[in-house]
Amino acid sequence: MPLSLDTRDVGRVTIVRCNGRIVAGSESESLRAHVAWLLHSSRSIVLNLGKVGFVDSSGLGTMVRVLASTRQARGDMKLCDVPEAVRKVLDMTRLTTIFDAHESEEKAVAAFYSSGARAEKPVSTGRSGYGTPSGVFARLTKAIVGNFP
Repeated sequence: MPLSLDTRDVGRVTIVRCNGRIVAGSESESLRAHVAWLLHSSRSIVLNLGKVGFVDSSGLGTMVRVLASTRQARGDMKLCDVPEAVRKVLDMTRLTTIFDAHESEEKAVAAFYSSGARAEKPVSTGRSGYGTPSGVFARLTKAIVGNFP
């Protein structure tokens, strides 16, 4: 099933409802390109994964790159309604420490409005800490490599 993306705005937050699979090929590329286009006008993005049936390693990489791109643009991205199968993959790869996941769209949107929310604030890019784009990739690599003996 091809990935479909339905986008709507709630205040200053853009919600992207994903339906299908996030896998290598056109699905991953369409997600990456869609979020890149959204970053021209929005810095607060929620990916609703409620109707995502499967994410492969390429899809995980795309999700990390999208998060890094969003943070490079001085924004943030949150996940919501993450299905159990996808959550297990995020847990296994330790990516739950990188992604801010919420139970519902409402809670994810509210997180952008809570004090200390990251969106639209400058992001340090001078260091390679885990919050920077290079740090996100370092964390992903460490998480994946750490799972192998």
